[in-house]
Amino acid sequence: MALPLRPTASIAVQVLLVARDERTARSGGPVILRDAERRETARARSDFDGFVLFEGLAFGTYRAEAAGQASASLTVSREAPEASGRGLIAAGG
Repeated sequence: MALPLRPTASIAVQVLLVARDERTARSGGPVILRDAERRETARARSDFDGFVLFEGLAFGTYRAEAAGQASASLTVSREAPEASGRGLIAAGG
């Protein structure tokens, strides 16, 4: 029995704590990926460098959220199946 393959996409996000001119990776923090309708699509914890990789995503537009802050829109498509972004968290946030 043949199974149809569905193309998927991936998004990498780095979460950084910002204090004045310094940016420090925020490790171990929860990161939520939301689709264009603001539905939660995935959830993960950032690694020691503040990175999270979300794989196996349907093509579309997403935002990553960490500590109440949202990234800019990240769009993945057949033509551009990989996207990356940063989430900046103000110190004390």
